[in-house]
Amino acid sequence: RQRSQSVQREVVAKIRAKALCFKKSSQAKLKAEKQRHAALERQFNKTIEQMRGQLQLASQPANPLVVQPDTSREREVSPAPPRHLQSWSPEQPQIQPGPQDLSRSGPNF
Repeated sequence: RQRSQSVQREVVAKIRAKALCFKKSSQAKLKAEKQRHAALERQFNKTIEQMRGQLQLASQPANPLVVQPDTSREREVSPAPPRHLQSWSPEQPQIQPGPQDLSRSGPNF
Protein backbone atom coordinates (compact mmCIF):
# COMPACT_ATOMS: atom_id res chain seq x y z
CA ARG A 1 0.00 0.00 0.00
CA GLN A 2 2.81 2.42 0.81
CA ARG A 3 4.49 1.64 -2.47
CA SER A 4 1.36 2.50 -4.46
CA GLN A 5 1.03 5.76 -2.54
CA SER A 6 4.63 6.70 -3.28
CA VAL A 7 4.16 5.85 -6.95
CA GLN A 8 1.00 7.91 -6.96
CA ARG A 9 2.85 10.82 -5.35
CA GLU A 10 5.57 10.58 -8.00
CA VAL A 11 2.96 10.62 -10.75
CA VAL A 12 1.23 13.64 -9.21
CA ALA A 13 4.58 15.42 -8.84
CA LYS A 14 5.45 14.74 -12.48
CA ILE A 15 2.04 15.98 -13.63
CA ARG A 16 2.42 19.16 -11.58
CA ALA A 17 5.95 19.70 -12.89
CA LYS A 18 4.72 19.32 -16.45
CA ALA A 19 1.82 21.67 -15.77
CA LEU A 20 4.14 24.30 -14.31
CA CYS A 21 6.60 23.81 -17.14
CA PHE A 22 3.77 24.27 -19.62
CA LYS A 23 2.74 27.53 -17.93
CA LYS A 24 6.31 28.79 -18.05
CA SER A 25 6.65 27.89 -21.70
CA SER A 26 3.28 29.46 -22.39
CA GLN A 27 4.43 32.67 -20.73
CA ALA A 28 7.66 32.57 -22.73
CA LYS A 29 5.76 31.91 -25.94
CA LEU A 30 3.33 34.72 -25.15
CA LYS A 31 6.21 37.11 -24.47
CA ALA A 32 7.93 36.11 -27.72
CA GLU A 33 4.67 36.52 -29.64
CA LYS A 34 4.17 40.00 -28.16
CA GLN A 35 7.72 40.97 -29.16
CA ARG A 36 7.16 39.64 -32.67
CA HIS A 37 3.88 41.53 -32.91
CA ALA A 38 5.55 44.76 -31.75
CA ALA A 39 8.34 44.31 -34.32
CA LEU A 40 5.80 43.74 -37.09
CA GLU A 41 3.87 46.82 -36.00
CA ARG A 42 7.04 48.94 -36.05
CA GLN A 43 7.88 47.66 -39.55
CA PHE A 44 4.32 48.37 -40.69
CA ASN A 45 4.46 51.94 -39.37
CA LYS A 46 7.85 52.46 -41.02
CA THR A 47 6.48 51.23 -44.36
CA ILE A 48 3.45 53.52 -44.08
CA GLU A 49 5.69 56.52 -43.43
CA GLN A 50 7.80 55.65 -46.49
CA MET A 51 4.68 55.37 -48.64
CA ARG A 52 3.36 58.70 -47.35
CA GLY A 53 6.69 60.30 -48.23
CA GLN A 54 6.52 58.84 -51.73
CA LEU A 55 2.96 60.14 -52.15
CA GLN A 56 4.01 63.62 -51.06
CA LEU A 57 6.88 63.58 -53.57
CA ALA A 58 4.54 62.40 -56.32
CA SER A 59 1.93 65.05 -55.54
CA GLN A 60 4.44 67.92 -55.69
CA PRO A 61 4.70 69.73 -59.04
CA ALA A 62 7.48 68.51 -61.26
CA ASN A 63 10.74 70.40 -61.37
CA PRO A 64 10.52 72.83 -64.35
CA LEU A 65 14.19 72.29 -65.15
CA VAL A 66 13.59 68.59 -65.77
CA VAL A 67 12.21 67.98 -69.25
CA GLN A 68 9.48 65.35 -69.30
CA PRO A 69 9.37 63.22 -72.47
CA ASP A 70 6.42 63.92 -74.73
CA THR A 71 4.40 60.73 -74.98
CA SER A 72 1.33 62.26 -76.62
CA ARG A 73 2.53 61.29 -80.11
CA GLU A 74 2.93 57.68 -79.04
CA ARG A 75 -0.67 57.51 -77.86
CA GLU A 76 -2.20 58.94 -81.03
CA VAL A 77 -1.10 56.25 -83.45
CA SER A 78 -0.92 52.66 -82.36
CA PRO A 79 0.11 50.03 -84.88
CA ALA A 80 -2.48 47.40 -85.71
CA PRO A 81 -1.83 44.02 -84.14
CA PRO A 82 -0.68 41.22 -86.42
CA ARG A 83 -3.43 39.47 -88.36
CA HIS A 84 -3.31 36.25 -86.32
CA LEU A 85 -4.00 38.25 -83.14
CA GLN A 86 -6.90 40.22 -84.61
CA SER A 87 -9.15 37.18 -84.97
CA TRP A 88 -8.56 35.83 -81.46
CA SER A 89 -10.52 37.01 -78.44
CA PRO A 90 -10.37 35.64 -74.90
CA GLU A 91 -14.17 35.35 -74.73
CA GLN A 92 -14.46 33.09 -77.77
CA PRO A 93 -11.28 31.13 -78.37
CA GLN A 94 -11.09 29.79 -81.89
CA ILE A 95 -9.54 26.36 -82.14
CA GLN A 96 -8.30 25.66 -85.61
CA PRO A 97 -8.26 21.94 -86.47
CA GLY A 98 -4.95 20.49 -87.51
CA PRO A 99 -4.40 17.98 -90.29
CA GLN A 100 -6.47 15.42 -88.38
CA ASP A 101 -9.25 16.32 -85.93
CA LEU A 102 -8.72 13.75 -83.16
CA SER A 103 -11.89 14.66 -81.25
CA ARG A 104 -14.11 12.87 -83.78
CA SER A 105 -11.98 9.80 -84.41
CA GLY A 106 -11.82 6.77 -82.15
CA PRO A 107 -8.96 5.93 -79.82
CA ASN A 108 -5.64 5.76 -81.61
CA PHE A 109 -3.38 3.34 -79.79
